[in-house]
Amino acid sequence: MFLLDTNIVSEIVKRTPEARVLDRLNREPPTSLHISSVTVFELRFGAARSARPASLWARIQRDIIARFQVLPFTEQDALAAADLMSPLVAGGQNLALQDIWLAGVAFGRTLTFVTRKRRDFDRLIGLKVENWFD
Repeated sequence: MFLLDTNIVSEIVKRTPEARVLDRLNREPPTSLHISSVTVFELRFGAARSARPASLWARIQRDIIARFQVLPFTEQDALAAADLMSPLVAGGQNLALQDIWLAGVAFGRTLTFVTRKRRDFDRLIGLKVENWFD
């Protein structure tokens, strides 16, 4: 079971997507692939800033949001994110809030987090991480 980062699912709507990522998405059972409401926020924000926001948002809704189960960001996810972030900050490191929230969703539900930014997330103790670009 996987939680997909925004940089993974956004390949679906790119002009020149990474073939390895699309192949892996198509090989996994649909029931094992999830996105978070945090990713929906990031996708909407990106679309709103694009040259053709309505058109891109329609594609995102059709090709990404409708394809995956969207997991809400819950109180339990917030607690898991805080617990993951605390040792990171204590060690003088940091991670963007959206990223730590996504990690909290994955960790709290024991999902493997799939991201292109593996190096950032490997620092979070106990989080299972994969990079499908490799």
